[in-house]
Amino acid sequence: MEVSKKKVLRTQYLIDKKFQLKYTLGLIIVVIAMSVFFAFAAHSYIQDVLTASVQTQLTESQAAASLAREQVKSLSNNIFLLFGFFMLIMTMFSILVTHRMAGPMFALKRRMNEVAQGIIHAKPLQFRRTDEFQDVAEIFNSMMKNIHRMRKEELQEIHDVLAETLNTLERANIPLEQLDTIRNSLKKLEKEQLREAA
Repeated sequence: MEVSKKKVLRTQYLIDKKFQLKYTLGLIIVVIAMSVFFAFAAHSYIQDVLTASVQTQLTESQAAASLAREQVKSLSNNIFLLFGFFMLIMTMFSILVTHRMAGPMFALKRRMNEVAQGIIHAKPLQFRRTDEFQDVAEIFNSMMKNIHRMRKEELQEIHDVLAETLNTLERANIPLEQLDTIRNSLKKLEKEQLREAA
């Protein structure tokens, strides 16, 4: 059976909030720690350079010292703005990355719950081409295909046994109401087989 690769679009990026936010938060904490370290290191370096420059070259000029302080303040603000922008980008990136894992697991869990409730789809489980866990979808689809095949075989066996029993009972002149009960069971089974084949 050939599975068509139809593009599946998702518009909700927080599929499994607990899973995605846990890993996003972990990534953000690492990025914050690294960014804060580098921001303070850069701030300290800039302050030291400007202070040394002011002290050695412009010790007498009050205006130069004031200008140097404003430049340090401006640089510090720019560093923190860049840090904020970087954090926003990293947050969006981590949600997108975790979405490629959480989305397939969400779809798989939903399908497994349906199977547990007795709802068995003929349509195979599909993930987006860029999602993780493609192999899990293939294994799940193979498992479901085997379940369909085994169930069809079992229904056929039951059908054959009921048909044989009905023929035997008809030849033995069993009362009509008992035969009707068996016939109805046989018809229900045939309907089930047709539904399974679809």
